[in-house]
Order: sequence, then structure tokens, then C-alpha cells
Amino acid sequence: MSDTLHILGDKPLQGSVVVGGSKNGTLPMLAACLLVEGECRLQNIPRIEDVETMLALLRRCGAKVERSPNNEVVICASELSAAEVPADLAGKMRASYYLLGPLAGRLGRACLPLPGGCDLGSRPVDYILRPLESLGLTAEIRDERLLLNGSPTRGGRVELDSRYRSPGATFTTIMAACLGDGETVIENACGEPDIVSFCEFLNLAGAKIQGAGSSTIRIQGVKRLRGVEHQVLGDRLEAGTFLLAGAASRGDVTVLGVSREHLTGFVEALEECGVEVRDEPGGIRALCPKRPRAIEIITHPFPGFPTDLQPPMMALLACAEGESRVEESIFDGRMGHVEELRRMGASIEVKMRKAVIHGVPLLKGAEVEALNIRAGGALVVAAVGAEDETILRGLSHLARGYERIEEKLSDLGAQVQADGPAS
Repeated sequence: MSDTLHILGDKPLQGSVVVGGSKNGTLPMLAACLLVEGECRLQNIPRIEDVETMLALLRRCGAKVERSPNNEVVICASELSAAEVPADLAGKMRASYYLLGPLAGRLGRACLPLPGGCDLGSRPVDYILRPLESLGLTAEIRDERLLLNGSPTRGGRVELDSRYRSPGATFTTIMAACLGDGETVIENACGEPDIVSFCEFLNLAGAKIQGAGSSTIRIQGVKRLRGVEHQVLGDRLEAGTFLLAGAASRGDVTVLGVSREHLTGFVEALEECGVEVRDEPGGIRALCPKRPRAIEIITHPFPGFPTDLQPPMMALLACAEGESRVEESIFDGRMGHVEELRRMGASIEVKMRKAVIHGVPLLKGAEVEALNIRAGGALVVAAVGAEDETILRGLSHLARGYERIEEKLSDLGAQVQADGPAS
């Protein structure tokens, strides 16, 4: 695997690209397979590093995992074990905490190293543990490990933070409640499309979940779940990144595998920028022959503007006409991409979680580094629209969230080449 990507920009991207399965939908669904006493067959599972890490974690827990060339994964977790999970494995991504609920539900206990993942500022795990404690589980952090005890969970009312409507807390609470006693009511639940698909998967397996997609989800605990077959949604964040890449290059790009309804707040912002967005059979098309207009955005939970698309949107606004303003309301450390965009000639001022972007006519190629998944996406967007060559390092971050990105960019006409060993 290479860790450096050479991108020769200033050439309009043209054509269509099929997005992979949703990273943020796949990871909790794989973890939820540990709740099932039987075989789960999941389609559209992307070949990205975070998924491979999760599959390795499932094997550590005693699950049998088979992966086929057509992006199907078969998981059988009829027999589980409380095996020690290595810290270096769990530390590769944030989503390792998704194992807490299933292990507690099936085994009555869980012990996991503290999760890793992208550095986006303060990301404590108490917002994950508090809901579990509301369901009667005892949770603590000891010696850099998360400890969870108690099974089955008891029903009750779980109120999540209304400002963030956390996907992670919603997924985790649902998993912990599925095999519990009585009814659990989750208030301020996340309403993302991935949550809806996740609940469909569990209901097919025999769970009793109502209200997915709304702010209130009700779960009636059941004794066991059975094997099931389900397909993961297309990745709306990958789709947004490619639509932005097309717009930044003044091109015409269609992403297949997602719908406008999955990207409501993002599409509204694109259109406000002057990008023409059309609904196509099975996808979305974005055309941007002229320089985009400056706008103001604030990140919000779904259906608002997604925090994960804030960095690549800022890359587009860096060459928009006028002064744009971006406020990050979710993560206090999600401005790490700004300095790298400045290396490419962007004029951006940052104060805390707010950025003012003075659009320049054209960015210039430079040597830059992806510090996390979405910062890497931002630099790809900037590079395809910039003049001259951009040397992008840190592809290991991009590989955690984007499937075959070099190949897909090439299919759209981008001049890209990867080289050098991964670090």
C-alpha cells in the first residue's frame, strides 16, 4: 500500500462513480452481529481499513468471519468468548467501543482498551457510558480499559445530549437494549439514514425497535436474535466528497448509490454555492462550470450540514467568490486541515470553532499531509481544483474511510499516481 498520492489538478472531473458501503453504517452493524445467535450475511461492505479492523476485533471475540470478493461478509457469532482485545488493535479506530453493548448483552461483561481514531479534539467516552449505566450496567475506566458488567439490561428512559444527537451513543444504546428486559426509550436519538438501516437490520433479526429516524426510539427487549441478510447503505460522506471534488474542479460528476434525502443539509449548501444539483436514477449529479459563491454554514446533526463534510466543503469555499464563514458545532478539534489548505494558498482565519474563508481564484499545488480521514478528503478536493501538482501524504488515513479512492478519481479523469510504502 502506498502512502503518497500525486495529483495534477486544474482539470474538470467528468463522469460517474459508485460509492462504497457506508463506513459509519457498516461498523456498528458488524458489531451488532455479535448479538445474533446465527449467521448474518451482509452485502455492500466496503474494503477500507476500519472495516478490516472491526472484522479482526470480531474474530478476537470468537466470531467466525468470511469475506467474499463481491463485498459480502458472513458472520456467525453463535459462540462468543471474553478474549483479551489488544490495545494496538482497538486503538486503530474510534468505533471499537461498539463492541461494549453486544458483549454485555450476550456475556454480561465487556473489557476493551480505550478507543483510538482520528484526533478531533476532546472526545471523552462518558457520553457512551452514561446511557449504558441508565440501563443498569456498571461502567468504569480502569488501567486504560473500558469495563462493563451486568446483564440483562433493564428497560428505562435514556436521554442523549440534544445538541449532538450522537450516532455513536444511539447505536450503542440500541445494541445494549435489544436483549434487555422491558422497554427502553431513547430520547434525542440520532436520525441519520445509517440508524434507520441499522434498525431495519436488527428488526429483521427479531428485535423490536420503533421510531428509527426520529428523535425518539423505543426498544422492547427480546430473548434472542436470529440470523439475517441485509445490505448496507451507500456512503453519503464519500458521495459528498466526490461531489465537492467535481465542483472544485469545475466539472460534472454523478455519484451513484445515494439519494438527496441522505444528504439534505449538504445538498442545500451546495446549491447555495451555485452548484447545480440534479437527481439522477440511483444517484446525484453536480455541475459547477463557474466559480462557486461564498456561503455561511454551521455543522449540525442530521438532517443538517454534516460535520464530516465540513473539511472538504471548506476546500471548495477556499476558491469561492467572496467571504465564507464556517462554524463547527460538533467537534472542537476539527480545524486541523486549515493549515494544510493554507499551504495551497487558501486564505483562512480561525478562531476556536469558527473560520472565515476569503476565497482566492485558484489554489496552488503543494506538499500536504492528511491528518485524519476527512482532512484527507478536504485535501483531495483542493488538489483536483488546484493548479500544478499536489503531493498528498498520509494515505493511511484516507484508506480508513475511502474505498479505492485513487482508482475512482482516475475513472473521473483525474491525473493521480500513488507511490512509496505506507508508514
